[in-house]
Amino acid sequence: MIIKHFKKRYFAGETIDDVVKKAIELNNNGFHTTINPLGENFTDISDIDTYINECISLAQEIHNRSLSSHISIKPTALGLTTSYDDALQNISKILSITDKLPVFVRLDMEDIDYTYYTIGLFKELRKSYGNIGITLQCNLNRTFSDVLELPPNSDIRLCKGAYKGDVNEISFNLFECFVESICRGFRVSVATHNENLINKIIWSISYRGLDDDIEFQTLYGVKGNMASKLLSDGYRVRIYVPYGKNWKYYCWRRFKELISKGNINTIWNILIGSNK
Repeated sequence: MIIKHFKKRYFAGETIDDVVKKAIELNNNGFHTTINPLGENFTDISDIDTYINECISLAQEIHNRSLSSHISIKPTALGLTTSYDDALQNISKILSITDKLPVFVRLDMEDIDYTYYTIGLFKELRKSYGNIGITLQCNLNRTFSDVLELPPNSDIRLCKGAYKGDVNEISFNLFECFVESICRGFRVSVATHNENLINKIIWSISYRGLDDDIEFQTLYGVKGNMASKLLSDGYRVRIYVPYGKNWKYYCWRRFKELISKGNINTIWNILIGSNK
């Protein structure tokens, strides 16, 4: 199957031990990490409980090893597919542990059908827990309005979005959301590999004197020297590192993204096992 070839490039392994080794390596090279236990659209209680326990075990490992790592979780892996209230309860189980360690947890954003509910979860959970953030996808027209509705001092990750959207000028929308977010005093992470957009953001934060308050994020497995250059220029850089047995959906989205961008050479290199 073609997707299996993407596993090695974009994936840190199937176990906590696998991803911790990669996180240690990245930390030693100056990068922070966000670790994502893969899983989505779980409806079986046993699958959801397994995911909860995995997240808690990962958080304890991050704490015990003093890793510079956050955790990213998908609400549909925690029951949102069938029940908002169940998802709220299940995420609270995780945050009741991570908030005390403390280990920061970010709600990942999924398909547009769950955007409204994921933002609702974030707002509700923020009332009880401090170490929580949210991801907003800037391929959606609604995202700027969502920024306006977030609570004070929110911690947000702005990204293009790997799911189907309704915006043509995604980079413009991301930049507009970025400017509004920093004007509101939010803690902002920008997840993009678009060099022109990165340079525009760097100019903006330098003009406002906010260099120390912004974090750039990239995906594990994406080739190029942008992350290293940002790091050498003194910016905080975080690598998004997925792991786990539920890797097919994630790798499929990476494959479709490369197809949409016409990155045939990258696809070919992955298929033949090239590290170029």
